[in-house]
Formats: sequence, structure tokens, C-alpha cells
Amino acid sequence: MDTRKLRKENLQALADRYGGATNLAVKLGQSKSWISQLIGRNSSRQLGDSAARNIEKILGLSVGWLDSTHRKSSINNDLLIDSLELVLGSIKEAGVTLHIAPPRV
Repeated sequence: MDTRKLRKENLQALADRYGGATNLAVKLGQSKSWISQLIGRNSSRQLGDSAARNIEKILGLSVGWLDSTHRKSSINNDLLIDSLELVLGSIKEAGVTLHIAPPRV
């Protein structure tokens, strides 16, 4: 798949993740019309290299994320969050303290 299509699909996936194009635009400090020009039904713009890297930086994504193919998860995010909250609640009730070590480099 060419980079233009891949970036458009990945940007649409990010819009879905953030609850829509408007929310993504706010997160990026951009207008909804700018996002619509990139991923809308009648999109008229392409996402350039500089803008792609800037989006990745703002969202804390790795460099090149927008240019890569990503597997779609079959995990239901709401179910995952509910499960984690249940587990963390049980841990707290048990009086257990979690210490998260920094990643090893």
C-alpha cells in the first residue's frame, strides 16, 4: 500500500480512537476542517512528512507510526478497561501496593 493511503487509514484509525475527527483535531491543536481535508469522504489533501511526524510526536507515537501497517485488535476496549478496574480494585482491597519499575534499557 502506498504511503498516502496508509497515512490516511492510520489517521482515520486515530480519529476513531479519539472519538472522532473533532476530538482528534482538538488533541492536535488543529481545526476539524484540516482533519476533514485529510480523511473526510471528499478529502482534498495529503498528509505530508512534516505533518505526519508532528502528529506522531504530539500523540506520543513512534516515528513512522503513520507510515506503518497496524494489526486491528479484536479486544473490546471497554471490556478490557472494566476488567483492569476490577483487578485493580481487588488489589487495593487486599491492601497490596504495586511498585512499577522503570523499563530496562
